[in-house]
Amino acid sequence: MALVRPVIGLRRLLSSFGDTLLLATLLAVGLTLPGNAANKTVLGMWEINDEETIRLRPKQSNTTTSGGGFGSVVVVGGVLLPGPDSGGNTPTVAGQGAGLPRVLSCRVMQLDLVGETINMTCDGETKPRKFTIGKLHGRKTKFSQKKLTEGYTSTTRRVEHKFSIKKQDRLHVEVSVKPKGGKRLRYLVVFDRQLETPS
Repeated sequence: MALVRPVIGLRRLLSSFGDTLLLATLLAVGLTLPGNAANKTVLGMWEINDEETIRLRPKQSNTTTSGGGFGSVVVVGGVLLPGPDSGGNTPTVAGQGAGLPRVLSCRVMQLDLVGETINMTCDGETKPRKFTIGKLHGRKTKFSQKKLTEGYTSTTRRVEHKFSIKKQDRLHVEVSVKPKGGKRLRYLVVFDRQLETPS
């Protein structure tokens, strides 16, 4: 009987050590997996997901274009593509003299926080598009780890940006453009997170 208790104590110690080692291993693995809570931020490097962008395209209702109305439209690589209910005509959106917002033509995008500004660079550009947090020159920008929004009104249109993290650690970029005197147009681009490699 004298030997039984030390053996039982040893087994319990080894079991406790094994559980601790297993927990530590799981935590270490969890911290390196993409899509975990530590990665759920709009910041980082992103690459467009063409398939999801097309699948989730917003429908435009009775939209006015220079070529007539169309039912749905998607922006892929900065190009307006007609949906299946558009009659096959690629639309030219009225009131878009200022051009589409830059983010809609991004294929690879980097979002970095520098002070009170989110710098967005597309496809290796050296000059970033800046989203300055707060109110500046008529632009109102809000930022949290999972969301970035900006809205502004020019003499010709109202533009709103919304960057938000969704399931599978995907980034949805929603843009709405309302030309003065026209109807609001909505666009959606879906991005997948890219693991940055050291240079």
